[in-house]
Amino acid sequence: MKTMQSVGRSVLFVAAALVFSSAGAASMVRLDFPGAHTTTPYGVDGTTIVGTYSTTFLGREHGFIYDGREWTALDYPGARESGFFDIDAGRLVGAYSDESGSHGFVYDGETWTSLHYPRAKWTSAFSIEGDRILGFYGASSRDMHSFLYDGSTYTPLDHPNGTKTYAAALDGGRVAGTYRDRDGVMHGFVYDGTTWTDVDLPDRVPGVIYGADAGRLVGALHLPGNDWENTHAVLHDGADWQFLPLGPDVRESFALGIDGDTIVGSASSVSGDLFGFVYTIPEPATGLLLLAGLTLSRRR
Repeated sequence: MKTMQSVGRSVLFVAAALVFSSAGAASMVRLDFPGAHTTTPYGVDGTTIVGTYSTTFLGREHGFIYDGREWTALDYPGARESGFFDIDAGRLVGAYSDESGSHGFVYDGETWTSLHYPRAKWTSAFSIEGDRILGFYGASSRDMHSFLYDGSTYTPLDHPNGTKTYAAALDGGRVAGTYRDRDGVMHGFVYDGTTWTDVDLPDRVPGVIYGADAGRLVGALHLPGNDWENTHAVLHDGADWQFLPLGPDVRESFALGIDGDTIVGSASSVSGDLFGFVYTIPEPATGLLLLAGLTLSRRR
């Protein structure tokens, strides 16, 4: 199963400015699978949201589909645990585990197709767009590489300056994600098939990109300190990184998927609840905490 990547390196954080506009009001709606202890929405397409839930803390994960009215629980047939990570035009991708290991899959509403990168120990499918699937694989539990799959051929995808590449989202002809360099520093990136463009935060504040749509990026940023309260859901609108204002009761948050003006993710409350959320980006996208000093640099 896909796990959140640790970004717990303390670095100096630069100044931020609170920007507010009455032109549009942002909204956050909490999502809880009925009877679940934890709900994690990963992908959204129109009004349909997919993800995972578990009935106990750190329990086995199961997949869900939510259409805005009804929740549907759905697992890969015969799997010990499974979950959905993305959806596009009715096709879903995710991962499952069984006696033979961990594998990716694609599901078209009728047929489940298992995916496994050749000779890998584990595989996960994380993003889908048309006939292309983006995912991860590794030769061990500590190893991570990315791949593109076109329905017949697996193509490895590794940042030229990275030791680990977490390519998380397909967006048109681009791939967005995060890589760890040889000094252990995390960088965001966008790859257009030719050029790798770094998307970095000021003073190398660590963060992870999880989703992308129409040039917008979403993810999570970890500010100095080791407390959960220092991890926040963020949006990059093509010019600046901005915190999502999810409310005073939210302690930790991750933005995991985006489609249009809709962002989905997971969060914890000050009381310890673990829940999913849907956030609607206001128009214009202001009323957010703007991170000053974004740097964009081409690495190759």
